[in-house]
This record gives sequence, C-alpha cells and structure tokens, in this order.
Amino acid sequence: MELLKKDNAVNIFVCKVPKEINYVDYMCIVNGISHRHMNALAQYVRRVYKMKRNSDDGVPKIEGKDSNDWLALDLGKFKEICF
Repeated sequence: MELLKKDNAVNIFVCKVPKEINYVDYMCIVNGISHRHMNALAQYVRRVYKMKRNSDDGVPKIEGKDSNDWLALDLGKFKEICF
C-alpha cells in the first residue's frame, strides 16, 4: 500500500478472497483522481512488478485502457510485492 500511497492513490482497499474462489487470493482496489492518474498508477505497479518478478513470470497486461472508468492488472501468483 505504501507504493500506491506515495503515488497519491486514493481509497486503497485490499482484501483476502475466500478460498472457495480458486483463481485469486487477494484483491486490491484503488481509485485515481483522473483517467491519466489511474493509467500512471497501473504503469507504476507494472514497472515495480517487472523489477521484482521471477524470471518465468509473465508481464501483466493492463486491461481497460480504452475505458474512462476502470483499469485492471492481474499479477498472477506474484506475492512478494507490497502495496
């Protein structure tokens, strides 16, 4: 969360997802102050992920680039990054 706070993210919400939902362990939901800010946050998280990932992990794609309302990143099994 500290990385996102430093980049002025607002309303940061992190939750652990119940084990019954097999495809995700945690979700992090963040608001930005504008579409440009949301895009910058997504690029920042992606850059940090690329630096800390394992060599066999793929690079997450930013989904929703054409939307003015949302963006999404799937960081897969990557658990070492701390927000």
